[in-house]
Amino acid sequence: MEADSQQDCGEKRSHWVSGVCKPCDEFDRALGERSPQLTEPRMITNSAAWRRLMTKLSLRHTDDEMTKLIDDRLAKQFPDMLSRNFWPDTLYFDNIHNAWGLLKSTKGYSSEFKLQSYLYWQYREKSAIALAAASSWYGGDYVEFGSHDLYTLRNFLSAYDLSGLDKAWPDTRFYGFDIFGKIASDNPMTLRSIEHLRRYFDHFTERGDLYAEHVRKLQEHDLYLDRYSLIQGFFQDTVPPFKENYKKDGRKIGFALLDVNTTESYELTFGYIFDLMAERSYIYMDEYFQNYAVITLFEDFRKRLLQERNMDCTYVRSCAALGALFLLHPVWDRSRPGLASG
Repeated sequence: MEADSQQDCGEKRSHWVSGVCKPCDEFDRALGERSPQLTEPRMITNSAAWRRLMTKLSLRHTDDEMTKLIDDRLAKQFPDMLSRNFWPDTLYFDNIHNAWGLLKSTKGYSSEFKLQSYLYWQYREKSAIALAAASSWYGGDYVEFGSHDLYTLRNFLSAYDLSGLDKAWPDTRFYGFDIFGKIASDNPMTLRSIEHLRRYFDHFTERGDLYAEHVRKLQEHDLYLDRYSLIQGFFQDTVPPFKENYKKDGRKIGFALLDVNTTESYELTFGYIFDLMAERSYIYMDEYFQNYAVITLFEDFRKRLLQERNMDCTYVRSCAALGALFLLHPVWDRSRPGLASG
């Protein structure tokens, strides 16, 4: 027992000096003797055994040694990982924190490692927006304006499923509006209105029509395949007819996600959704903290809600200090006793 204790604990000592590091031997065995089902590194790194092993290793190695050890060992065990740019789901992000959750020094980390860690955090913030809305859901549909790449729509599909919301709201539908790589319109007014944004659209159209590719992404995500709709085209052309039918069906929006980038598109979208938002619902603006015009437009939207629908908006959380999530709700009538609950 004493020998084992000395090998597992004690002062930190480099893996590359003489002596045996028992946790490192366990590390090798964990990779070398994995079951046939463990065909991807994330299936190892997401396990409780992996976390226990990381704790043991951290007693014997410095942060930099840990980083090199993990990178080297996994790269040897999964040689095609680098060529596919595929790493364990949380390896980068978890590795920049110490045992207290504080950020380590990033000196010595490669530029790729830093970028991957930072992007992981930003995308994780996006997923937290979906989880926050799903955790306190009041019904209605999910409607997204600006669905390029579909990662936010897929986030919400997963959050909806994780939260078990389908049991209470089995009729919720999911909509995504975007040009999906294609500039096309039969309306001369629409074409004139986007003329000054041609260079902006270049980035989203350089690969041509991507509608089928986006449909495939949702099919691969494999959630609620019979309840989503992707609407291709400019908002000026697609939203008015959609809204007319949507209102006839008596449906309401439970979560409107706006990732439309330009001030003009935000102004249009606020007008479209004003009377479609459910009394208790969510709205997320991806450029809220980046574009002060969006803040002004949203304040106008909020004032109109107060005046015409007796509703207000309450801030919920930010997304990486870029976007903001708000809850829409009725204004409480103080003359009525009892709690104002959903």
